[in-house]
Amino acid sequence: MQITVSGKNFDVSNSLRDHVVEKLNKKIGRFDTVITANVTLSTDRHRHIVEITLFGKGFEMRAEEDNNDDMYRSINAVVEKLEKQLDKARKRMIDISRKEREESKAEAEVAQPERSSPVQQTFSYDAEPLSVEEAISEMQSNGYTFQAFHNKANGRINVVYVLDAGGYGLLDPKL
Repeated sequence: MQITVSGKNFDVSNSLRDHVVEKLNKKIGRFDTVITANVTLSTDRHRHIVEITLFGKGFEMRAEEDNNDDMYRSINAVVEKLEKQLDKARKRMIDISRKEREESKAEAEVAQPERSSPVQQTFSYDAEPLSVEEAISEMQSNGYTFQAFHNKANGRINVVYVLDAGGYGLLDPKL
Protein backbone atom coordinates (compact mmCIF):
# COMPACT_ATOMS: atom_id res chain seq x y z
CA MET A 1 0.00 0.00 0.00
CA GLN A 2 1.31 3.42 -0.95
CA ILE A 3 0.85 6.01 1.81
CA THR A 4 1.04 9.79 1.28
CA VAL A 5 1.10 11.99 4.40
CA SER A 6 0.71 15.75 4.07
CA GLY A 7 0.11 18.60 6.50
CA LYS A 8 -2.19 21.58 6.21
CA ASN A 9 -1.23 24.70 8.17
CA PHE A 10 1.76 22.96 9.80
CA ASP A 11 4.79 20.78 9.07
CA VAL A 12 4.41 17.05 9.74
CA SER A 13 7.14 15.75 12.04
CA ASN A 14 8.94 12.48 11.32
CA SER A 15 7.50 10.83 14.45
CA LEU A 16 3.95 11.82 13.44
CA ARG A 17 4.54 10.55 9.88
CA ASP A 18 5.98 7.26 11.25
CA HIS A 19 2.98 6.85 13.57
CA VAL A 20 0.55 7.27 10.65
CA VAL A 21 2.45 4.81 8.45
CA GLU A 22 2.76 2.26 11.28
CA LYS A 23 -0.96 2.44 12.16
CA LEU A 24 -2.11 2.19 8.55
CA ASN A 25 0.20 -0.72 7.78
CA LYS A 26 -0.84 -2.54 10.94
CA LYS A 27 -4.61 -2.04 10.70
CA ILE A 28 -5.32 -1.42 7.01
CA GLY A 29 -2.39 -3.27 5.42
CA ARG A 30 -4.09 -6.63 5.93
CA PHE A 31 -6.72 -5.66 3.36
CA ASP A 32 -5.15 -6.55 0.02
CA THR A 33 -7.76 -4.55 -1.90
CA VAL A 34 -6.38 -1.21 -0.63
CA ILE A 35 -3.86 0.28 -3.06
CA THR A 36 -3.17 3.82 -1.82
CA ALA A 37 -3.89 5.97 1.22
CA ASN A 38 -3.85 9.77 1.26
CA VAL A 39 -3.54 11.26 4.75
CA THR A 40 -4.03 14.96 5.47
CA LEU A 41 -3.21 16.30 8.93
CA SER A 42 -4.30 19.80 9.91
CA THR A 43 -4.86 22.00 12.95
CA ASP A 44 -7.54 24.57 13.56
CA ARG A 45 -7.12 26.36 16.90
CA HIS A 46 -7.19 23.48 19.44
CA ARG A 47 -8.62 20.87 17.12
CA HIS A 48 -6.41 18.31 15.43
CA ILE A 49 -8.04 17.11 12.21
CA VAL A 50 -7.09 13.89 10.40
CA GLU A 51 -8.58 13.00 7.01
CA ILE A 52 -7.72 9.67 5.38
CA THR A 53 -8.90 8.60 1.94
CA LEU A 54 -8.31 5.02 0.80
CA PHE A 55 -8.31 4.02 -2.84
CA GLY A 56 -8.62 0.40 -3.84
CA LYS A 57 -9.87 -2.07 -6.37
CA GLY A 58 -13.25 -0.63 -7.30
CA PHE A 59 -13.79 1.60 -4.29
CA GLU A 60 -12.89 4.84 -2.54
CA MET A 61 -13.34 5.18 1.22
CA ARG A 62 -12.96 8.28 3.38
CA ALA A 63 -12.96 8.99 7.12
CA GLU A 64 -12.28 12.07 9.23
CA GLU A 65 -11.71 12.77 12.91
CA ASP A 66 -11.52 16.26 14.43
CA ASN A 67 -12.75 16.15 18.01
CA ASN A 68 -9.56 15.35 19.90
CA ASP A 69 -6.97 17.66 21.43
CA ASP A 70 -4.21 15.20 20.53
CA MET A 71 -3.12 14.43 16.95
CA TYR A 72 -2.09 10.87 17.85
CA ARG A 73 -5.58 10.13 19.24
CA SER A 74 -7.17 11.57 16.11
CA ILE A 75 -4.98 9.33 13.94
CA ASN A 76 -5.87 6.24 15.99
CA ALA A 77 -9.59 7.06 15.92
CA VAL A 78 -9.78 7.61 12.15
CA VAL A 79 -7.78 4.44 11.43
CA GLU A 80 -10.20 2.46 13.64
CA LYS A 81 -13.14 3.94 11.71
CA LEU A 82 -11.62 2.90 8.39
CA GLU A 83 -10.82 -0.58 9.67
CA LYS A 84 -14.47 -1.06 10.69
CA GLN A 85 -15.67 0.23 7.31
CA LEU A 86 -13.33 -2.14 5.46
CA ASP A 87 -14.41 -5.12 7.59
CA LYS A 88 -18.05 -4.31 6.93
CA ALA A 89 -17.43 -3.92 3.18
CA ARG A 90 -15.46 -7.18 3.02
CA LYS A 91 -18.23 -9.08 4.83
CA ARG A 92 -20.80 -7.56 2.48
CA MET A 93 -18.76 -8.67 -0.55
CA ILE A 94 -18.40 -12.18 0.88
CA ASP A 95 -22.16 -12.35 1.47
CA ILE A 96 -22.87 -11.08 -2.03
CA SER A 97 -20.51 -13.57 -3.68
CA ARG A 98 -21.94 -16.42 -1.58
CA LYS A 99 -25.47 -15.38 -2.56
CA GLU A 100 -24.49 -15.14 -6.24
CA ARG A 101 -22.92 -18.61 -6.11
CA GLU A 102 -26.06 -20.06 -4.52
CA GLU A 103 -28.29 -18.31 -7.07
CA SER A 104 -26.20 -19.48 -10.02
CA LYS A 105 -26.23 -23.01 -8.62
CA ALA A 106 -30.02 -22.87 -8.26
CA GLU A 107 -30.35 -21.47 -11.80
CA ALA A 108 -28.15 -24.24 -13.14
CA GLU A 109 -30.33 -26.83 -11.44
CA VAL A 110 -33.49 -25.23 -12.87
CA ALA A 111 -31.94 -24.84 -16.33
CA GLN A 112 -30.90 -28.48 -16.40
CA PRO A 113 -33.71 -30.54 -14.93
CA GLU A 114 -33.03 -34.20 -14.40
CA ARG A 115 -33.49 -35.92 -17.69
CA SER A 116 -34.92 -39.38 -17.79
CA SER A 117 -33.20 -41.67 -20.22
CA PRO A 118 -35.19 -42.69 -23.29
CA VAL A 119 -33.77 -46.18 -22.79
CA GLN A 120 -36.31 -48.08 -20.72
CA GLN A 121 -34.68 -51.48 -20.73
CA THR A 122 -31.20 -52.87 -21.28
CA PHE A 123 -30.44 -56.38 -22.43
CA SER A 124 -26.90 -57.70 -22.40
CA TYR A 125 -25.61 -60.94 -23.82
CA ASP A 126 -22.38 -62.54 -24.94
CA ALA A 127 -22.09 -62.11 -28.69
CA GLU A 128 -20.62 -65.33 -30.03
CA PRO A 129 -19.20 -65.26 -33.55
CA LEU A 130 -21.97 -66.18 -36.01
CA SER A 131 -22.41 -66.18 -39.74
CA VAL A 132 -25.12 -63.96 -41.27
CA GLU A 133 -27.32 -67.02 -41.89
CA GLU A 134 -26.93 -68.20 -38.27
CA ALA A 135 -27.84 -64.69 -36.99
CA ILE A 136 -31.00 -64.65 -39.16
CA SER A 137 -31.95 -68.09 -37.90
CA GLU A 138 -31.46 -67.00 -34.25
CA MET A 139 -33.47 -63.81 -34.86
CA GLN A 140 -36.38 -65.85 -36.31
CA SER A 141 -36.31 -68.40 -33.49
CA ASN A 142 -36.46 -65.68 -30.82
CA GLY A 143 -39.16 -63.68 -32.67
CA TYR A 144 -37.05 -60.51 -32.92
CA THR A 145 -37.15 -57.96 -35.76
CA PHE A 146 -33.38 -57.47 -35.55
CA GLN A 147 -30.33 -59.27 -34.15
CA ALA A 148 -26.90 -57.88 -33.25
CA PHE A 149 -24.08 -60.36 -33.60
CA HIS A 150 -20.31 -60.79 -33.94
CA ASN A 151 -19.76 -61.57 -37.62
CA LYS A 152 -17.40 -64.52 -38.21
CA ALA A 153 -16.51 -63.34 -41.69
CA ASN A 154 -15.23 -59.84 -40.90
CA GLY A 155 -14.78 -59.86 -37.09
CA ARG A 156 -17.02 -56.80 -36.56
CA ILE A 157 -20.32 -56.32 -34.74
CA ASN A 158 -23.17 -56.41 -37.30
CA VAL A 159 -26.96 -56.18 -37.14
CA VAL A 160 -29.44 -58.11 -39.29
CA TYR A 161 -33.04 -56.89 -39.47
CA VAL A 162 -36.34 -57.69 -41.15
CA LEU A 163 -37.29 -55.43 -44.08
CA ASP A 164 -40.87 -54.15 -44.43
CA ALA A 165 -41.01 -55.33 -48.07
CA GLY A 166 -39.79 -58.78 -47.07
CA GLY A 167 -36.28 -60.14 -46.80
CA TYR A 168 -33.48 -59.04 -44.51
CA GLY A 169 -31.06 -56.14 -44.16
CA LEU A 170 -27.54 -56.08 -42.78
CA LEU A 171 -25.84 -53.21 -40.91
CA ASP A 172 -22.05 -53.47 -41.13
CA PRO A 173 -20.42 -50.41 -39.48
CA LYS A 174 -16.78 -49.88 -40.33
CA LEU A 175 -14.85 -48.36 -37.45
